[in-house]
Amino acid sequence: MRFKTDTMSLRSLKERLEAPTQIECSQRKIFFDIAQRLQLPMNSAALSVGVGGGIWDYFLLLNNSDVGNICACDIVACPVKKEDRKMLMSLRKWNFLRIMPDAPLPFPGERFDMVFHQDVIEHTKKPFLFFNAPGLKPSPLGEKL
Repeated sequence: MRFKTDTMSLRSLKERLEAPTQIECSQRKIFFDIAQRLQLPMNSAALSVGVGGGIWDYFLLLNNSDVGNICACDIVACPVKKEDRKMLMSLRKWNFLRIMPDAPLPFPGERFDMVFHQDVIEHTKKPFLFFNAPGLKPSPLGEKL
């Protein structure tokens, strides 16, 4: 199956910031709380799986100064609008990698201090590939939240 971004109607970061839905407000409150409580090493690397429009990457960079780099990935060509990519890259190091659907994540030698996703796992045919990706190991971080 081929995925096209031109059929996606993702709102820009500015639009989502100006007019959040009620559910987005609730999700943001929880995400802000978690992002602020994370005890990550300085200049941490984060993996954003299913980046969508980039809103969660933006909020993480705003709410946790220890995150120095986000590698964002999705199964479509970068769905983050061009102006939003510039905004994300102006905050800290941010890059995008297109990945294959239902294939293992391609990060065998890399280390991430944090992996996050929003509305992704339920769309995969093989969620165990996500949780068993090489280089992604569980940490006791979740126990601290």
